[in-house]
Amino acid sequence: MQRYELADGTSNKFWEIGLDGKTVTVRFGRIGTTGQTQVKTHASPEAARKERDKLVAEKTKKGYRLAAARGPAAAKAGAKASAKTKAKAKLVPLLADGAPKDVVALRKLAAQAREGDEAMTRTYIITVTKGKPGVMRAGGPPIGVTDKTRPKYDGAFMHHLITLDLDAMPELRKQHKPLARARALALFISNAMDNEAFDDDTQETAVLALAPKDIARGEWTGPAVGDPKPHALAAWPVDVPARVFTFDRYATDDDADDTDDPMAELHDELMSACRAGGQVIHWSGDDPDDRWVFQFNEDLVEVNLGDAGTMYVFTDRAYWDGH
Repeated sequence: MQRYELADGTSNKFWEIGLDGKTVTVRFGRIGTTGQTQVKTHASPEAARKERDKLVAEKTKKGYRLAAARGPAAAKAGAKASAKTKAKAKLVPLLADGAPKDVVALRKLAAQAREGDEAMTRTYIITVTKGKPGVMRAGGPPIGVTDKTRPKYDGAFMHHLITLDLDAMPELRKQHKPLARARALALFISNAMDNEAFDDDTQETAVLALAPKDIARGEWTGPAVGDPKPHALAAWPVDVPARVFTFDRYATDDDADDTDDPMAELHDELMSACRAGGQVIHWSGDDPDDRWVFQFNEDLVEVNLGDAGTMYVFTDRAYWDGH
């Protein structure tokens, strides 16, 4: 993949393109993020090359410049720096109202994207926070399960990934009938670091709706299972225009990654965010599923989700999709 970057004070974006036979792959987004990926197969290798050259010419005309190639040593150093940055990003500084800066920015973007008094929908951004894990937690021992109710895979207890506290997100109960009387929703996986839970009908994940009486049992008291490192989680409400979930990112703009439309930017932010509630925005364009509850990436918990993958959690199943 050839990487091009545009950083001019108002923009800080990257654009990558790769050619493999008849297939052209493009990845783009803000520098420092994994971005989005588009794959297009052409009628012939020659047609694919022409399309590649055309797209490169368009980007360079707009000011994108080929990024300097990095050797193995620089790439290794960059990977270490990225890992440190990612670790620090888990505990973001809070403003006076308690919300992380990126959540405050997202709220402002949602307000900019709203047209008139159009309908708004509440979604929740989920972040790692300081303190001892309560009901809302990532990794560590689960809450509300026993050796009889904790899910198993191939005879072994599954690893606990995330438990959402529905008291902190009451809209989820209204949105999903199976959660109407639940106190929490817990997700388990066969093995956090060694799994193949990438099919939408996988048996390597389990989703449990936990009642108040389950939560009253407290933390897991059974044998050590090898759960990921524990973190406390927080949920931050963000009201967004309802149409963002059905917004067609590429309907009118062939070069949509360069648009300054706040709705398009909001669409992209929500598609990759760790969040619950509202509707799913799937990067591959799959039709929405009204059973979807929340999604997250490796920022929240130590889990192998493939190549920059996202875990999609529904009321009755969960699977991850790599980009």
